[in-house]
Amino acid sequence: MDKGVAAVTETPVAGPRLAGWWLRAAAYVLDQTVLLIPLMVLYFVIMVPLFVTLAQDPAFRGPAPTTQLEAQRQSQLMLQRFLPALTGFIAISLLLPTAYFTFFHGWKGQTPGKMAVSIRVVMESGERMTYVRALIRYAVAIGLWWLLWFPGLLDLLWPAWDAKKQALHDKAAGTIVVRDPLELDQPAQPRNVIGRWGNLHARVGRRPHHPRRGSLARTARAAGAWHFPRARAGARRPRRG
Repeated sequence: MDKGVAAVTETPVAGPRLAGWWLRAAAYVLDQTVLLIPLMVLYFVIMVPLFVTLAQDPAFRGPAPTTQLEAQRQSQLMLQRFLPALTGFIAISLLLPTAYFTFFHGWKGQTPGKMAVSIRVVMESGERMTYVRALIRYAVAIGLWWLLWFPGLLDLLWPAWDAKKQALHDKAAGTIVVRDPLELDQPAQPRNVIGRWGNLHARVGRRPHHPRRGSLARTARAAGAWHFPRARAGARRPRRG
């Protein structure tokens, strides 16, 4: 091998530092707490006044119905007054979390809960997740809970033993949850290797760089650390004794 050719440095492939189950659980609890606040406000704004109105309605303050027909009429009347508000509250309770997780995950891969514990959702390739992927990810998670409680619980616990620490909805959307900022499992790569998560490009045939004389002073001057006043044109230099 020629003296001017540098050897290619072999570096083990480094991957993203995956977020553990406890960090994901903490972020989930924080997000649910954030969502609970507006839902409680909506409950007191929509449902509580309705309960007060029904309690003061003369149709419901009289004696209990004695026949089955009267009981059926009273139930239908209560359902007619109660159903629109209940339907609106349920719709908001479903749309608000959907918009919350889809927006924050599609925007920067982090909900407020994930920001608090410094984790982020990205694609398995390392790219940022799109809004469509974020919606698919949340829809699969909610769908598993709607089927039965057991699939949803299994999805919640799956990252605890999965090799990539993925939940089932992560596998469906092709996403992973990583530490933020993106830290690598392996040490920092040497200077003659450039890459991202294993895409290594070795620089071969270049001699080691030796800084020229005075480069440190120029760098410090550019950073503002040192100040070197320049001599004015025509100014005399002091003679040496």
